[in-house]
Amino acid sequence: MLKKIIFSCLLLTTLNSVCDAQIMEEKTQRLHHYIGIQGNELIRQLVNFGGGTVAASNPYFVTYQLTNAKSLWGFRSGLGYSSKVINTDNLPSNKISSDIKAANIKMGIEKTFVIGSRFAAAAGIDGAWGNNSNVTKNTFISIDSTTQTITDKINTISAGPGIRLMYFITPRFALGAESNYWISFNNVLNIQETRTLPSPFGPGFYNKTESSSKNNTANISFPSVVYLILKL
Repeated sequence: MLKKIIFSCLLLTTLNSVCDAQIMEEKTQRLHHYIGIQGNELIRQLVNFGGGTVAASNPYFVTYQLTNAKSLWGFRSGLGYSSKVINTDNLPSNKISSDIKAANIKMGIEKTFVIGSRFAAAAGIDGAWGNNSNVTKNTFISIDSTTQTITDKINTISAGPGIRLMYFITPRFALGAESNYWISFNNVLNIQETRTLPSPFGPGFYNKTESSSKNNTANISFPSVVYLILKL
């Protein structure tokens, strides 16, 4: 009985020391670091009511935030990359493949506002860069097989204000969502190539054309993903 009492006292003392250390760390920590990842797919798997999957339009899979504990001003960033290949066989003599890639990065500054004990909101301004490409090959298989390749590339530079909302489930774990108003400057490149293989009926053939254009757009990215955020 005495051993149990001594063990309980030691355990309580240790837990108290750990809690005190965490509280002191929170008080003395000058910079707060947050890392977030998109959690839509995980949440969909955990709460699956049989509905279809809705594709997320937010291209930033990972986010990082650095906040000054005193002034609540900070730096934020986002990073995303995606790649997929789609193959379609319309007929045995016709094959279509699309190679789609997208890379996006953003950085900005923000001011955080604490709302009660669970919520925090932030407002700031961001700059972003994006590169999207789609290479589609349409192959007609015959004696003199012909392949038509269309390449679309879009380079985008954007800037604009943004807001973010976080709900803290625990002091170190939160759910977050964000929205931006983007003014974008787009450079569009289109390349079309046609290649015919040589055959007994004639020589091969190759032709290539390029066209480029520039345009400006303005749009709002509404909150479409939930971020799982961990405070380091």
